[in-house]
Amino acid sequence: MVYVAGQGEVLRVGWVAGSETLGRQSIFLASWAAELARQGIQPCVFCPQNAPTGVLEADWIHRYAQPHWLARKADKTRGLAEAVLSAEVDVLHALDESAASRTAAAADRLGRPYFLGCYRIGSRFHLPHKARRLAGYLAAGDPIYQDMHKRRIVGEETVHLFRPGVWIAEEPKPLAFEERHAMILADVYNASASDADAVLRCFLNIRNAGSGALFFLLHSDSQERSLRRRAETLGLLSDLTFVVQDAGGRAMHVIQSTDVFIAAGARKEFDWGALLAMAAGAPVLASRTDEGDFLHDGMTASLFSPGDEEGLTALLTNLLTTPAWGRAQARSALQYLHVYHNPFRCMSDLANLYRAACAPAEEIAPKAEPQT
Repeated sequence: MVYVAGQGEVLRVGWVAGSETLGRQSIFLASWAAELARQGIQPCVFCPQNAPTGVLEADWIHRYAQPHWLARKADKTRGLAEAVLSAEVDVLHALDESAASRTAAAADRLGRPYFLGCYRIGSRFHLPHKARRLAGYLAAGDPIYQDMHKRRIVGEETVHLFRPGVWIAEEPKPLAFEERHAMILADVYNASASDADAVLRCFLNIRNAGSGALFFLLHSDSQERSLRRRAETLGLLSDLTFVVQDAGGRAMHVIQSTDVFIAAGARKEFDWGALLAMAAGAPVLASRTDEGDFLHDGMTASLFSPGDEEGLTALLTNLLTTPAWGRAQARSALQYLHVYHNPFRCMSDLANLYRAACAPAEEIAPKAEPQT
């Protein structure tokens, strides 16, 4: 049986977040919601009581109590289920893997269809038996989409390719540094010691060449002590600003402001930061990765091998000394995003999926039961 929405022309969607989800996604969700509203979709966000909500406004947010780990199985989704029921939501959407199991359990409990966002290769979803209300998985890129098919997690018709839409700048960053210093942000989140060291030595080379650039490091909280120690050894400590990847989304605002973005981390998931920097018109230098499909060498980004200090230094030097080259790459990236990450097209596709999941049973063809 398919759940029938009871909201008339306006469909209410509940985005379910984990404790750290909104630190990465809140900037994207704000623009998604604005576009969905134009299509008769009214989204809201469900998150744990103490979770930071980034840039999202208070009236979007529905907080729920997380159960004690000793709570009975029947009570583990009570807080979320009550919040969903109170908000009169028609369909649920787990924004990432961290919210998948509680979303599935609450949806089955209330008879709502639900979607699960998938942002990493090799994701494992622990769902209730049979997952009766599952409307589909939303794979953030083609490598993730192909991985889910290869592992035969679910039936082919249950996996949908959903590239996240993003607000796209009209023009690339000016990259004119005659009257100011270039702001260079390197994401080394969970990078190996050797990969992070290559970035630091690249910064040292650029500083010694007299570029006058401002250097920023985006990292996890556990990395800061070792990164500071190595920067001090290199005599680079006074030239660096350390930016912790935070659950409140402040780091994402720094990414939007940077002139050059270096993606050198080891996140093992879709790179929200690189996408945001690219959409803001900044040229991107990126370590080769398997998770995303928007980093194309020579077209949307310049790729370097992990730990390659000389290669990274050459790319960054070329970008700082030949700004026309960096602007050309950034412009090409913006054109690519307009085709594949256009928020209007992406949200239109997502709205169609939401509506199909809530359509009366007689209006849609029966689907094979997914294998979970």
